Amino acid sequence: MSAIRRKNAFAERFEQVTGRAVIQMNFAESATLARGRAGLATLQEERKFEGGFIFCSSDVLAHGVLIEARARGLRVPQEIAVMGFADQEFAADVEPAITTIRVDRDAFGHAAADAILLRLAGRAVERSAINLGFEIVRRASA
Repeated sequence: MSAIRRKNAFAERFEQVTGRAVIQMNFAESATLARGRAGLATLQEERKFEGGFIFCSSDVLAHGVLIEARARGLRVPQEIAVMGFADQEFAADVEPAITTIRVDRDAFGHAAADAILLRLAGRAVERSAINLGFEIVRRASA
């Protein structure tokens, strides 16, 4: 669910800024390397994507896209730039290293636990949304 919200928010903002619609792809199941590979393959085979930028809702999908790009002879980031989400442990160690969005997972966990504990104590949660920020980690894939 959160991956779909990330994708939708990215697409909405991208279109606002550039005036161009984002080609979108959804997966009903969880992110895997195979789904990242299949996603790029499908986009290329349907001629929806000939190069440019791909934002993935997870580093796992981004890694799959990078594997498929290499298999297809696409140069990263010259012909295809790829960005992931979450700055998972492996993201810095794959080739090319994945440009990604880092969030403070500990802060997310603490905020969620605090909200649940307040609810269990019968107290109102002050805010329904908390902005915990993010950081773009620039690496070789974009």
